[in-house]
Amino acid sequence: MTDNLADLARHYDTTNLSAEIEASEPAVSPPNVSSGTEPMDAFTVRLPISLLGALRDRAATEHITTGQMIRRTLETALSATVDDDKTIPVHKLRALIADAS
Repeated sequence: MTDNLADLARHYDTTNLSAEIEASEPAVSPPNVSSGTEPMDAFTVRLPISLLGALRDRAATEHITTGQMIRRTLETALSATVDDDKTIPVHKLRALIADAS
């Protein structure tokens, strides 16, 4: 892997990419209207190696990232304690239905 990184570094250190950069366009991300995403923040937490390993294995099985698996697990745990009469936005319901299907 170190050789690949050295090759890449050498390539980009010695190649003129100005024409490609000039011709490029900024990536346009679609709006997240339907997904109902909200801004994220990072938080560091120490987990036992066996627990983190189990989360990673489960995430790999479900083809999602470890972060997504941890978020989903926490959301599921917290949803068990949420008041059933609390209202939630329709876009969140749609996102949940889309994720389930």
